[in-house]
Amino acid sequence: MKIILLSSLCLLLQGCSIIFPAHNNSYDLKGEKVTLTMKTAGELCDLEKELNKGRDQNAKEKPVKIGLNGNACAAEGAEMIAAAPLAAAALSFGMDFVKDRMKEEATHYVAQFGKRKAEQNFWIFKTPQDQDEQGKQKPPAPNLHYAGFEIVRTTEAHSKEDPAFRMVFAFMKSNDGSALMIKPTYVREVSAKAKVLSGWSMASWFNWFTQATGEVEVNVDITIDAIWTDEKNVSHQDRVAIYPLALGNLSLDKPNELDQPDLVDMEGGWFSTVPCSYTPTRNNDSKCGNFWLGVTVTEKDPSNAKKYLETGAQFVSDKKEASVKFVEEKVGKK
Repeated sequence: MKIILLSSLCLLLQGCSIIFPAHNNSYDLKGEKVTLTMKTAGELCDLEKELNKGRDQNAKEKPVKIGLNGNACAAEGAEMIAAAPLAAAALSFGMDFVKDRMKEEATHYVAQFGKRKAEQNFWIFKTPQDQDEQGKQKPPAPNLHYAGFEIVRTTEAHSKEDPAFRMVFAFMKSNDGSALMIKPTYVREVSAKAKVLSGWSMASWFNWFTQATGEVEVNVDITIDAIWTDEKNVSHQDRVAIYPLALGNLSLDKPNELDQPDLVDMEGGWFSTVPCSYTPTRNNDSKCGNFWLGVTVTEKDPSNAKKYLETGAQFVSDKKEASVKFVEEKVGKK
């Protein structure tokens, strides 16, 4: 019954968007731009300071912390008046219209954005302060050149000063130095790219089965691909990191901000570092490590809108042939 009502309304209203209006802070597409930026430790510190500008004057707002240790700086009604073939054709067109509009509307409830960027200098070599067992100076050792990275989505309505979406990740070394972990340290969702169902609609009695929440489900997928040459001058390319992260549902009723203390229990993703191309010796401050970083953010409306629209489109498609045949028979007898 729900699907029949939904299909009928989509036809009568010339589409489904009136029945399923977007949340004010969703379906923000115009002028979209996505940036992906590697960050050194100093740049993460600068970003933390920038995010905290103006917060000192408002004691209710907690200071943002994005460092690993908490601080980065430390249709019905058709008239059958024509001949049978014309009436059937009109019904067929109408049902095709409804099916297509329902399918199109369903696609709006899932959206993706992201960036893939080629980078270099993942590592920087530094000479240790201590000496080896023979009292000789230890050779330069690899240290992280980048402390993490940031992805930002801006739109015409949300510039870089107040972006629609911002997320920061930090790298953490394992205790034995054999692996690295990617940890989320900051996320702020202001306006979603995906269409999220509003709690009010012209046909608001539909909300009881669509279950509008005013939230957006966010999932992030991160990949790192490395390229290097070995001591035999043979080139290699391999994916060294795959990190899927489910952030859960974020409210769009007001800017949703989570920092390192909020995300501390969120599971990180281990990866086996970025290899350096072979060279016999390394000087102090020399850099190495060529890689591609890819980040894809998927937003999804957790309500039942997409499910019912897809089910409705299939229902209309399945019933089209029988409905057209019925019209042909009934009108043809007049």
